[in-house]
Amino acid sequence: MPKKETLIRDAVILALPQVFNLFFKMFMVNFLKVDYSRLGAFIAMLAIVATPLSALTAWASHRTSHFVVSGDTAGMRCFTRSSLRTFSLIGLAAGVIVFILGMNLGGSVAPQDPAITEIFAACVLFVVLFPILNGLLQGRQMYTWMALYWLVFGASKFVLGVIFWWLGLAVNGGALGILGAYVVGGVFAVYALSRINRAALAQPVQPAKPPEMAYLGLSAIALTAISLLFFSDEVMVRILLPGAQADVFSAMKNIGNIFLYAPLPLIASMFPKVTERHLRGESTMPLFWKCLGLSAGVCALAIGGWWLAASTPVAQLLMGERNYGGASALSRSYCIAVIPYALVNVLAQFSIARGRWRFLALIGPAAIIHLGLIYAFRANILSIITAIGVFGTVVVIAILLAELTGKKLVVHKP
Repeated sequence: MPKKETLIRDAVILALPQVFNLFFKMFMVNFLKVDYSRLGAFIAMLAIVATPLSALTAWASHRTSHFVVSGDTAGMRCFTRSSLRTFSLIGLAAGVIVFILGMNLGGSVAPQDPAITEIFAACVLFVVLFPILNGLLQGRQMYTWMALYWLVFGASKFVLGVIFWWLGLAVNGGALGILGAYVVGGVFAVYALSRINRAALAQPVQPAKPPEMAYLGLSAIALTAISLLFFSDEVMVRILLPGAQADVFSAMKNIGNIFLYAPLPLIASMFPKVTERHLRGESTMPLFWKCLGLSAGVCALAIGGWWLAASTPVAQLLMGERNYGGASALSRSYCIAVIPYALVNVLAQFSIARGRWRFLALIGPAAIIHLGLIYAFRANILSIITAIGVFGTVVVIAILLAELTGKKLVVHKP
């Protein structure tokens, strides 16, 4: 008998902790009187690095699902220990290299401010390790523990960010709040894994093991493209437009990111379920349509609500309107423009969960074109928003058609 479907319940559990990430940005955009785009670009640069590395999440989740469906508790324990040890060392080495090189961020984040670069280097360790922690938790489908882990991370970032700001560290304080949250969240995730380090499924099967390096490499390519679609606009606007306009764009993107991230709890819930069903030879399309439909519905409802609420005092507080006037007016258009990219992520993650890669022929070039469009339409913020919205709609339609038609390139078969 198939297990009861819990996609919506698990997604709600994972969505609740995200409120603290919003609190953090809301506080910073209101209390950093100027130069908020420096912190926004710092966060965007972390995201651009972290999103391709979330291929490690897909890989760890996929491997863990293999242990789950086969009931291999010993194998799961060994994989957990070895992956944490290996990627902790890799992250440490990467952080040291970044620190030694002094990572030149092209002036987009911290000109003449080595402290931000040093904090970024320290964050690199955790940017490498956190995808593994996410994947190990996700593959076990232990969503309550995963939500607690996200809650600890988000709450720590908010609390520490406020403390460091109060100590007078301004933008550096916000960056230190993020670093501190990585430390606290990482410790909690390791504790959580020590509590749930088991495989527990009735009727175990023995799925074929996929080619790991091929799966990891193709996932990284896909997620690199997604990271550029999601976050490159904020970094490029910081470089291309005057500082005041860049600050307004970063303030506006606080709300845009809510729409980009809206499907993520659904994706996190969907991914291991799709992998498990695929490995068992069961149909995954009902989950696909459910997740895509719910994602589109959530975004549509949010757009309707935001269109009405964008000019209210609460909305203006979310974007620091008193410091960066004009953000709330532009946010309506920007939120509509980024919804197609949020749905592209749903389509891509569904394909990655099954080890099917036909969409790469579209999403890779799309990311490059996206960068070119931002540069070409850099005259003002509204022209950039229009270009993103039109192009994103074309991309999501093309990838959906590629998913539903034609022969797929399959890296593994159940």
